[in-house]
Amino acid sequence: MLRKAKSSNRIGEVEPLGQRLDALQFSRSKASSSETTSRVPVPSALDDLDFSPNPLELPSQSECIAHLKLLHAFAKLRHEVGNQSGLFGIRLPGEEGMKNDMDMPEDLPPEYSLSDTGTGHNQNVRSTPCNEALAMNDLADRVREKSWTVFVTKAVDRFEKWWSKLASKSTEFPYAIRTVDFVPSGSKVENVTGLRIWPERFVEVGEGLTESMSEGLPPLDILMVWHAYMLNPRTYLEDCMRMNKHMPWRTLFPWKLIHDSIDSDTLEYDRPEEAKNAFAMGTSINWNWRDDLRLKMLTCPRCGVYIEVPYTRPPHRSSTEAMEAFLDDTGYAGRAFVEQCPCCQLHITHESLRVGKFISDVDDLWLKKTPLEPSSTTTVS
Repeated sequence: MLRKAKSSNRIGEVEPLGQRLDALQFSRSKASSSETTSRVPVPSALDDLDFSPNPLELPSQSECIAHLKLLHAFAKLRHEVGNQSGLFGIRLPGEEGMKNDMDMPEDLPPEYSLSDTGTGHNQNVRSTPCNEALAMNDLADRVREKSWTVFVTKAVDRFEKWWSKLASKSTEFPYAIRTVDFVPSGSKVENVTGLRIWPERFVEVGEGLTESMSEGLPPLDILMVWHAYMLNPRTYLEDCMRMNKHMPWRTLFPWKLIHDSIDSDTLEYDRPEEAKNAFAMGTSINWNWRDDLRLKMLTCPRCGVYIEVPYTRPPHRSSTEAMEAFLDDTGYAGRAFVEQCPCCQLHITHESLRVGKFISDVDDLWLKKTPLEPSSTTTVS
């Protein structure tokens, strides 16, 4: 459950969720039955939810309903991404518009068949139209999953850019927390400004960005990454402390805005045009993820030069062999990612990027005293 979900209803005074959903079903049934006799709309039970804060900081029914609506919106997004033809240049096996060489040569022996992992020779299983269709459906499902993987990888990059644009510093924490700030109570440790930073106050003190969210609520793909990020509260807290993101940490997940932005009938997530334009102007990020055609920007871990790489490298043929190989392609979203640095000729991989990130974090720890794990960091002198 996301942190600090709040409710206005007291324990013992909460209407059971089942009754709320029953009321919703009844109101829609009543509206349908009276449609021929009356054009007066019957208000939905989902249109009158109370998101007032609860001193007990317990999740409310309204927040649970908003959460379910959001999960439905995520599910619709995943279905849309997995079934969109040509997304990221990816087409399903045998799809019209690609060169298809999936028809088997006539001179192959009858025991040659498609297996779940591609093509192969199996003396126990004969190739039949049914077996081939099942294998083709399995391959198509894995290609759809590949499309979703590329989408999520790109959504994470869009989130990181949005995250970097958020107001970070607060009056309580105008400067980043350092390792020397994690000292026993009563010790006198000051930063370069002479101010004492108290890390233990980071969690509970200060204002968030709740007011500005009405105009800055992000698109659904970025919202999905933020939602997943907050579901890992320890990592979320540590990153906020390390990156001096005090105001984002103090920002509650905007359930009411999300509820208002998701249609209760279609479960489509949408925002007013002025809100979309304000978001694009303030962040330099396209609201519609389909319009974001940027490549992945990397820094070579050896020489530091900036490199643009594609998220995926789809094949031009839709043969079984080509599509099987594509599932582990060398694009940034692929497990076999590799790109040669044009400057130092280093073959950049996910492993080398992780090593480079670790070296960068160690440099920050030594030079800036940026903590790696706030809860267990020791002072580096």
